[in-house]
Amino acid sequence: RGTRGAAAAAVVVEDLRRVAFCAATILEVNPHPDADSLLVLKVDCGDEDGLPRTVVAGLASIYPKIEDLVGKRVVAVTNLKPAKMRGIESRAMLLAATDEQTTELLEISSAIKNGELLSFEGKEKSQPDNMLKSKGAIKAWERVKAKLRTNTDGEAIYDDSSSHRMMTSSGSIVQTKSIIKNSA
Repeated sequence: RGTRGAAAAAVVVEDLRRVAFCAATILEVNPHPDADSLLVLKVDCGDEDGLPRTVVAGLASIYPKIEDLVGKRVVAVTNLKPAKMRGIESRAMLLAATDEQTTELLEISSAIKNGELLSFEGKEKSQPDNMLKSKGAIKAWERVKAKLRTNTDGEAIYDDSSSHRMMTSSGSIVQTKSIIKNSA
């Protein structure tokens, strides 16, 4: 029995390490041609081929001035299986936090290079899957997603039995500008 509990705890850590949380920059934003609530973004995720990724996100009502998103430094999950959203393939997911009144993208320092793999304080370095597409991998992402929050300082955290802040290699903390409540 004792080893079962330890094995289960190790799985949670392993799940977190499988997800590619990367630094990224929004390069271009356009309204989705077929959905008022969606935006189509070109995002530099630091991919080796140098090409930006297309990301479809439900941010239109949150950022009515889409030009405010251009140049924003954000966190992208880059190893999720691409998904078509109203006919346009989305190749990453941007992370945001929300409370009762506000939804806001997580932001990172402009000094961090696009594509840098972000980590969590007190956790081993990430070793992300190439793509989370199997049922088991998708469940791993769901378990991780359920434990992502912001703390009272607006810092992005992974909240298992204790809180682990999302960090860059320089030690800077990933956070929101204004949301300071436990939410994700």
